[in-house]
Amino acid sequence: AKPIDEEPLALNNPKGFTGSMLGRPGLKRSVRVGETGIREAAAYLLDYGGFAGVPPTALVKFSHVTFHVNNPARVSSPPYKIASLQRYVDHDSDAGDLGPSG
Repeated sequence: AKPIDEEPLALNNPKGFTGSMLGRPGLKRSVRVGETGIREAAAYLLDYGGFAGVPPTALVKFSHVTFHVNNPARVSSPPYKIASLQRYVDHDSDAGDLGPSG
């Protein structure tokens, strides 16, 4: 699961890459902070007949003790977060291995 408030530049990014509010332009100007989980779910819904092989993906709301909170003093119990949840797919490589020309 990937909580939307832990994405790069989001408030609770666990690596400290914070600085933007949800909905503001992110690392890529065309993708807003907190939007990638929604995009992943949309890609699954739009993958008609599984043509592109997008694994099952859903937006979920749940709580877990490992979720990152930048100000833990304000939280008495693990917070509920919105996240994208995607089935793991075994793979030999990823898009970064293929380069821009495929």
